[in-house]
Amino acid sequence: MNTFVKAVKQREVIIQYKGSNEQISIPCSVVVWATGIKARPLTNRIREIIGLNYQSNRMGILTDRYLRAKGIDDGSIFAIGDCATIEQTKLVDRIQLLFEEVDTQHRGALDLQQFKTLVEQKINDFPQVFI
Repeated sequence: MNTFVKAVKQREVIIQYKGSNEQISIPCSVVVWATGIKARPLTNRIREIIGLNYQSNRMGILTDRYLRAKGIDDGSIFAIGDCATIEQTKLVDRIQLLFEEVDTQHRGALDLQQFKTLVEQKINDFPQVFI
């Protein structure tokens, strides 16, 4: 945390700690980079202007699945990339209802055809799962 990657080279990663001007070299042979993200000040300002009651995700501008900013009635603001967070219906919150809807024989299990039907019927509602 509070560390910036300044460069990734063939055999080293150059880092700099927040509040320091010193750059440190870390020797490496393989780099796996997993970072956290922080919203930019402009993104946070846009969220504040729209209203935090609509823009409740601190990681970015909350959009619908068409990338339209939530809280803008005319759909005139779109957000994509790192500044955006797409609001999606969570499958886990509806899994029991979806299962019961497709389990037409009430067996407590789905056969392959029932599963295919589930995917075909719900792919538009849950594109993040059925890709």
